[in-house]
Amino acid sequence: MDNNNEKIEKKQSYLRKEILDKGYSPEDFANYVKKIKGENGDDLNLWSIEELYYIVPQFQESQENQKQNNNKNLSNFNEVVEHDSNSLGNEDEDLWGNKVPKLKKINCIVKCKKMENSELINNKDKLEIIINNAEVKKDGLFSSSYYEFTINNKLLNIEFKRKMNDFIWLKNKLTLFYPNIFIPPLPKNKIKKDEKHIKKKIYYLQCFINYLINNDLLLSSQIFSDFFSLSESEFQNSKQIIDKTQPPKGLADIITLDGTFDIAIIPDIDKKAYTINNEIIKKNELFNKLNLSLKDVINQMIIMKQKYLNLSNIFEELNQFWSKSEIVINDKMNKNFYKLKDLFKNYGQEYEKKINYFEIEIRRFFKYMRNELNEFEYLYKNYDTARITFVDVTDRKNIVFDENFKNLKRYFGYTLNIVFNEYQNLHLTHFLRTKEHFNNIAKVINI
Repeated sequence: MDNNNEKIEKKQSYLRKEILDKGYSPEDFANYVKKIKGENGDDLNLWSIEELYYIVPQFQESQENQKQNNNKNLSNFNEVVEHDSNSLGNEDEDLWGNKVPKLKKINCIVKCKKMENSELINNKDKLEIIINNAEVKKDGLFSSSYYEFTINNKLLNIEFKRKMNDFIWLKNKLTLFYPNIFIPPLPKNKIKKDEKHIKKKIYYLQCFINYLINNDLLLSSQIFSDFFSLSESEFQNSKQIIDKTQPPKGLADIITLDGTFDIAIIPDIDKKAYTINNEIIKKNELFNKLNLSLKDVINQMIIMKQKYLNLSNIFEELNQFWSKSEIVINDKMNKNFYKLKDLFKNYGQEYEKKINYFEIEIRRFFKYMRNELNEFEYLYKNYDTARITFVDVTDRKNIVFDENFKNLKRYFGYTLNIVFNEYQNLHLTHFLRTKEHFNNIAKVINI
């Protein structure tokens, strides 16, 4: 490896660690460096490692400031109805036995943008988007190689290609433009060329796509529509337009089904929302136990597969020994000997099939749902922070209920309704997805 390649890999490794692994948009970073060094600013040969050490923290700081401004902007509401009751009630007990400050009811609904109809929503029952295959391509800003996926939109009967970085862009834009909707996780952007890893990547991306398809708001989105319908060159043009589009500055810019958003603070809903984190922890523990147990079963199957194949090989060696011996036997081994040898070989091959089935259809299935729960935590943290601040401020004596307090109250109501509604959707999705998946498994293995 020459010196220049070593330098490039060092830069790529640093950018993967600081940009991709920390969840920043690779597209935003590419645009950021182009602003500094022109159209070819994403060429790593133009940057020294010292320059990257200097500009990456600046980029990260600008992204964090943008996130904070977006959160602050969402406290600007266009109210329809609001009936206040600012004082706290007595302490209550949540479902797990913890003491929870009891809030009094505050009714509040705000006007926002109404979802527009689209061709995808009108044909939702026929919409099917499938990842056909994936290839590892050479050259990239963050790696010497990258994934390129071939995708088929069967409704529109078109096929197109997208990079892994395109999917990261899609997730970041949907999260930015639809802060009231949970956007599921993507697989890690690690490059491995083996077939097993590529199939796993396709499986997780397909789960990501299927979750998005089930949300009418996202189906109505120009971001979603362009991503899954345009050719590569058309999509690149669309990205440039979307990148210049301003995200919601307040709740009035949020899109919902009916053009209104409920930011009421309702004690029963808050009580349930407050316990969601405990439920996520418990469900995660179950998924982890399941994952470890399945991993143990798969490892045992691998051992049994090898033992049966070893037995078959030993039988074959024994047969070769007899046939090559100096002592001539004017006879042949009977068919039962060979049947037993083949039986052991077949058992080993059957275990190989079971290993693949357990790994793909069961372990991988639950692993992705665990990843979804981990991704959901960012919504819960927003709610938890808003709740703690609201309860702390409201509990103080001689509080002045000024405009800042109203904004705090509204933001708490906003996060409360998002975390409760979106967790309900995720919880129901997990249940229905599991039910359908294991009904299909039962048909395959004849339970």
